Formats: sequence, C-alpha cells, structure tokens
Amino acid sequence: EFLPRYETHNLPDGIFLGGNGASNYYHWMIEIIPKMEFVNALGCEFDECPIFVSESVRDYSSFYDVLSIFSNGRPIIYLDNDKYYISKKLIFFTTPSNVPFNLIENEVPRVEDFLTSPTSVSYVRDKILAQYPLNKPLRTRRIFFTLEQARRKYNEKEVLGVLERFGFESVKMDKLNLKQQVELMQEAEFLVGPTGAMWTNIIFCSPGTQCICWMDQFTSSFSCFSNLANLAQADLIYLLYESTSKSTSDVYAADFVIDLKELELALTNMVE
Repeated sequence: EFLPRYETHNLPDGIFLGGNGASNYYHWMIEIIPKMEFVNALGCEFDECPIFVSESVRDYSSFYDVLSIFSNGRPIIYLDNDKYYISKKLIFFTTPSNVPFNLIENEVPRVEDFLTSPTSVSYVRDKILAQYPLNKPLRTRRIFFTLEQARRKYNEKEVLGVLERFGFESVKMDKLNLKQQVELMQEAEFLVGPTGAMWTNIIFCSPGTQCICWMDQFTSSFSCFSNLANLAQADLIYLLYESTSKSTSDVYAADFVIDLKELELALTNMVE
C-alpha cells in the first residue's frame, strides 16, 4: 500500500496530461500536447474521462487556447502545483519528443539527446493552423523577439538599434494570444532574437523563413529549435556568444553581450 508522506487529495479516474516543464511553452507544445493524439485514439469509452493538467495552463492564455483545441470537450481538472494527488486509475502517455532537462554542472547538451518526432510536430502544427486559417498571408514582417529583462540581461537596446535599421519590429510573444502568435509567424519573412521558448512558434512559419538566434556557446549543441526549423523548412542560423556558464541553469540566468558587428554582418547576409 502506498503511504504518502504528505497530505494528498483524491482524484477521479482520468488522464494525466503533464511532464517536465509543464509551464514552459516549448515543453507544453512539443512534449505534452502531442500526447492528445494518443488520448483521442483511446476509444469512445474514454471520452468522458477528465484531463488533469497543471494549474499553470490556466495562467497563460496561449496554453489554455491550445488545450481548448485539443481536448475535444473533455472535462479539465487543474492541479495545484503545491499539492499531492492520488487517482486509482490514471492514464499517462510518455512524451513522443524529449529534450535534456536541467543538466548537472559541467554537463553539456549533446545533439543526439534531442529527440523530436516529426509526426507529433505535424499533428500539433496542422491542427492549430486548421483552427486559424490564413489565405496566403503576405510574408513581409521582420520580427525581433524581445524578453523581459529580469534575467539573461544583455545589450538589447543597442541590438534593437541595429535591427531597426534593417526594418525589424520588436515583439513580446508571451503577450500575444495563440491566434496572434500563429498569424505573426505566418506573416514573418525574417525572425531574430535570443534563444527561448518563443522559438517554438517556428513550427508555424512558412517554408523559407530566415532566422537568426543568439545562444550561449556552452549550449551550442542545444538543437531543439534547429530540429523544429528543419521540420518547418525554415533557415535558422545561430550567433554564439561566450559566457562563464558551467551549467544549463547558469545559461538561463547569465547576462551576456551580443557583438553588434557580427550581428550586422549576419543581418546583411540574411536580407540581401
């Protein structure tokens, strides 16, 4: 018999839709939501089973919008991240795609560790694009992904000055709902910005979209976004910067500086 060390809360029989990084847009879109393809293939006897998801899903409109598209009207039960739960019968699918999660110090990501299922990515992309169809969007927008500067601060103001000369507009993707994000990607000709979960939206780009992403040299083999770019037939290159990072946790927090001359050369090559 299972004897929990902490107070637990009972759940009905259901389906657990969770995994590593449930509050991160990349993990939600590429590792967790694709499980719904298998959930919806279970058969009609499971149609009334509720889906259990992290309460984080309710906090972000784009997460909620995605769940609404894929849940097929099933009841949703949101789980408090600070509580423990017990369900006598629980359905759980392993993720079809997987990336290394929070590696220990001095352990660097390896390309072969980044497993991306093309069929699962296509499943997510096609279902969402069908929800928000666009009639041959004009690919004229040049988008610069900006981040809140609470961590990973860098010379963003100087970088923006360079990008504005090339006609780029700055966008905070996490401030947009799902429909706005999809439309923006469909309209984009060029994308640039620091590595981060917003690059997940590259799966919605039109083939031939050109992209520049800057990333810490320590994680130069971090290939999840290049995998997605390949599937979307987008052209993604990296600008690597040096830092004192010794772990992936350091990378998520360390400040850095972008070489403006290197950036300007990459932009010139991209737009010509």
